[in-house]
Amino acid sequence: MKKSFIFKSMLMIALICLPFAFTSCSDDEEEVTTVTYHMGFDNMSGNMSEMYSIESIYMQALGVSSETFNLTGTISECDSKVASACKNAEKTVVAKSYTGKYLFVVTNRNNGKKVYSYQIN
Repeated sequence: MKKSFIFKSMLMIALICLPFAFTSCSDDEEEVTTVTYHMGFDNMSGNMSEMYSIESIYMQALGVSSETFNLTGTISECDSKVASACKNAEKTVVAKSYTGKYLFVVTNRNNGKKVYSYQIN
C-alpha cells in the first residue's frame, strides 16, 4: 500500500511538470540575421524615365542605393521596416502623375515573401 501511494504521488508530480518541460523549450524568438531584399517592377507598361523616378522614390525612402539591399535584425522586424518605408514612399508616388502602369514589388529573398506591392496607374 505504501509503495502504491509513493508511485502514484511521483506519477502525479511528473504529470504536473510535463507541460512546463515542453513550454520552456519552445523556440518563439526569431533569430537576428541579415535579410536580403530585392525591389523592382513585376509588371509595367510605361517609359524608363517614369520607372527611374518611381524607383528613386522608394530607394530614398528605404535609404538604399541599389535594387538589392540588406537589413540586419529578425525577419519580422526587417519586413515591418521595409513595409513602413514603402508605405511612406507610396504617398509621394501617389502625389505624382504617371502615364504608364507599373506594379512595384519588394521581395524578401530569405523566404521568398512579397513584403510590399503597389499598382501605379
